[in-house]
Amino acid sequence: MNSRLLLVLALALPAPFALAAGGNAVPALPSLDVLKTDLSLNEGQAAQIAPLLEELSQAQQSLGPLQTAATQASAAAQAQIAALLTEEQRPQLTPVFAGRGGGGQRGQRGVGAAGVPAGVDNYVLGPDSKPQAGVPRGKITKATLTSQVYDGRTFTYQVYVPAQYDGTRPAAVFVGQDGDSYIRDPGAWHLDVVFDNLIAKKEMPVTIGIFIDPSSQADRAMEYDTLGDRYARFLIDEVLPEVGKSYRLTKDPEGRAIAGFSSGAICAFTVAWERPDQFRKVISCFGSFTAIGRQPARGGQPAVSGGEIYPTLIRTTPIKPLTVYIQDGSNDLNNQYGNWYLANQQMVSSLEWANANPPRGGRGAAAAGSPAVRYRVNHVFGDGGHTANQGASIFPEIIRWMWQGYEPKE
Repeated sequence: MNSRLLLVLALALPAPFALAAGGNAVPALPSLDVLKTDLSLNEGQAAQIAPLLEELSQAQQSLGPLQTAATQASAAAQAQIAALLTEEQRPQLTPVFAGRGGGGQRGQRGVGAAGVPAGVDNYVLGPDSKPQAGVPRGKITKATLTSQVYDGRTFTYQVYVPAQYDGTRPAAVFVGQDGDSYIRDPGAWHLDVVFDNLIAKKEMPVTIGIFIDPSSQADRAMEYDTLGDRYARFLIDEVLPEVGKSYRLTKDPEGRAIAGFSSGAICAFTVAWERPDQFRKVISCFGSFTAIGRQPARGGQPAVSGGEIYPTLIRTTPIKPLTVYIQDGSNDLNNQYGNWYLANQQMVSSLEWANANPPRGGRGAAAAGSPAVRYRVNHVFGDGGHTANQGASIFPEIIRWMWQGYEPKE
């Protein structure tokens, strides 16, 4: 086994996790933007690590037989990574690869795991996130799409179709970023199972789920954390029409929900913010409403804000007809890009302030919107970190709340 593959395997299965998990599961691959955030990587380091992440992304599905070898090679491989880091970055290496992230295995927490203190972030899945006897299972198919909006990049996506869909009327739509993390097994979220159970109980409408992965881990931050309408155009002009060739999808924006975690969450919010005529329901779990996407001034061009600007935009922009659910934990990230927990509190505060200050002249949210338009907003804050634990445990309740009062118009 060559040293490059050993390095890649160790990224997937570092020794602390392998021992805790008993060698029975492969955790989620940390994304490049998480590594940039947690390790403060410079561009040169990121460029060297990105191909390793991409190689693992393609190979991870077949790693089971190699877990023992990966565990044995972990220490040496982490030493190779450490050689690329500075003295200030190296102490953070083990926590970063010890289970951080939104798509990893649940319950693998210990002292320092994912940067969360022991004894917190202890959330478990309920029965609606587990297969139930007598509940029909939906089907999932995988496809790829070459995007013109993103200059020829190829995206992989998976489509969930519930057993109750018969094509006689348009289905509601749910779009999830970092899509594979939401539906893979083993995994954290099990959204296909959640949908099976809630659709069977008529607690959510018959819904087509579209679970989209970034074109690559190297480009994830650019695609997800950048403000503007580019990802919305990719989704609305390319993905939905392609899926719509096979299934009837509602065109009612009230029947379209979009969700994400971490950078995928700000991506979801940006789509609805830019195009409320297309999407009006947003679910954000430990969202990165921080400065990851900020671009400094260069070459005579002004600086470009990242997600840190959203609380100000919400307060100074006419209210949009959005339903927004925000989740985060008090042990989320705090680094050079911002404090995630504070940022999510700022988001909730701004949405609530806008609702409490209806249009009556002046500027922004208190000026131009219709008096009848309000944000429908809910949130939960716990003690978790940058993990899926709390969000996954309450996702059935989020979905129930999200679809309350929805009546199909088609």
